[in-house]
Amino acid sequence: MSLVLCSSAELKVSLDPTRVEDQVGSVAFDLVAEASMPYQQARISAQECWFTHEALSNFESQVSELRYGQQGSATLLDMSERPVITLKRSDAALITIISTADTLGMVRSTIEVRGYASELEQLLEQFKSYPRWW
Repeated sequence: MSLVLCSSAELKVSLDPTRVEDQVGSVAFDLVAEASMPYQQARISAQECWFTHEALSNFESQVSELRYGQQGSATLLDMSERPVITLKRSDAALITIISTADTLGMVRSTIEVRGYASELEQLLEQFKSYPRWW
């Protein structure tokens, strides 16, 4: 069952769980981010992005705080401490940045989409309602 963080006409981001590591307290997701504009489309697909349970909880807390603030950011870091999802809020504007890099550091892909802070509520609800078995 995929975790669809956001789904709008401009951006869809989903995380599909693939593996769990109980000893380390982590879970791997396949990440897919698709941005669509009238004459452009961009897609990032990254396999097995590993996140600690703590990183996922921290991201949820940051998003929760961000929806009530006027300025700030929330970042989901992978196990290598690289930002994978970053949300930046400035008043009513929201910038969503999805970044991936290969393990050798040779290729980095980024999608950046401008949206509205009101989208934070949906993202947080999707995150909170996702069944967690880890």
